[in-house]
Amino acid sequence: MRKQTNHHQTRGGYTLLEVLLALAVIVSLLTVVWPSVTRMFQDYQIKSVANDVRVQVAGIRTLSLNQGVSYQFRYEPEGTYFVAVPSEYGALTITDDTASTKANRIYGVLPEGMQFRHADGVTELNTEKISEIWLEGMENSTTLSGKDWSAPLYFHPDGTASEGEFQVVSRDGIALSISVRGLTGAVKMSAIKAHNDNPYAGL
Repeated sequence: MRKQTNHHQTRGGYTLLEVLLALAVIVSLLTVVWPSVTRMFQDYQIKSVANDVRVQVAGIRTLSLNQGVSYQFRYEPEGTYFVAVPSEYGALTITDDTASTKANRIYGVLPEGMQFRHADGVTELNTEKISEIWLEGMENSTTLSGKDWSAPLYFHPDGTASEGEFQVVSRDGIALSISVRGLTGAVKMSAIKAHNDNPYAGL
């Protein structure tokens, strides 16, 4: 019986040149795609943070409606803190079965790499202190009383509010505006926009 010989040899693997070419293609693709991926992540991050702030501010409107008390919201320009307290000192003593005095005052802090900023076109900081009497008993009251705050945005029990706008800005130069409608008290968030300057030194 004649033995058949297989003249087709099975290939053992890739050559070094083929591996290097494949790696070069992958690196080239990453070079093209990576900036877009990075920007998408940055956009997602600022949207998430700004939306959290929007929800908090909208919650202050709801708090005012439910308690029948006017509230003031303030943020720290070129800083990370925000605070909400009743507009009248007497309202600080409100208590019921589900809420204590401390629950009527709120503060929060932006994540690292984020800060508040005045709306476009506002060049002066126009900051002011909040008296310690408004913050007494709050967690972190000493830190809060030492901050420079924006002018207040008011929310009233009839659903109206102060007309106003401010921004949440990332160290990457990406900003989102949060605006408050005076007639309805609605809190809205704008589309993303980039800044040409860089106010993030020190963040």
